[in-house]
Amino acid sequence: KKNMALARTKSMEAEAGAFDSLIKKSLENMEHIHDFQKLAQASRQKGHTDLSQEAEIQLQLNDIMAKENARLAAELSALWDRFTSKCKLGALCKDENRELVKGYLQANRKVIDDILAKHLRVGMTHGMLSAAGLPQDQVLPPAMAALLDKQVQAMLPILAKGTHHILDDMDGKSDEIADELFAEMDVNKDGKVDRTEFIEGFQAAMNKTLDFKKLIAAVHDKVGKA
Repeated sequence: KKNMALARTKSMEAEAGAFDSLIKKSLENMEHIHDFQKLAQASRQKGHTDLSQEAEIQLQLNDIMAKENARLAAELSALWDRFTSKCKLGALCKDENRELVKGYLQANRKVIDDILAKHLRVGMTHGMLSAAGLPQDQVLPPAMAALLDKQVQAMLPILAKGTHHILDDMDGKSDEIADELFAEMDVNKDGKVDRTEFIEGFQAAMNKTLDFKKLIAAVHDKVGKA
């Protein structure tokens, strides 16, 4: 019994590690894309009209997106392998997809505070720079950076508490969420999700479900009505 319990614990830890790696890659993807988008926006703000320069920035962004998407595809492929091994159809089945989505939601819960902090900082930094008439690629002046830290520290606990309540609700509906996700990924409607369908559909669908901008807006709305 001890050996079975130990094996189950190791299996759960391995699955959690797979989710952690996928979430980390997704966040890195978002950060890299955001950095290059800031460069492009800053270039336009400075009045650069050199189309070759803007085209070069876009080519660099496209290259980074292609590399990041390839890394994500490898992570998703490994995840598909892990969960399809339990399905006799040789593809992702509904029950396994429910297990997968539940694990993914729980893995996001562990990093939600860090994700919220990053989203807050990005949004508030953009607002501060715009209000001050400064280019988006500029580092915040010390006084503004100190104010940003203070505001993030004040807002984060409120947003985190509200977001955890929303995630609690999502946990309770994880099977329903998983079934909707499954239907969206099952492009040919054959009742199963093959590797290609999963790689092309999972991350996009989960990003819509876990849209942190919408989560933050929803928490703001709840706080405002409280």
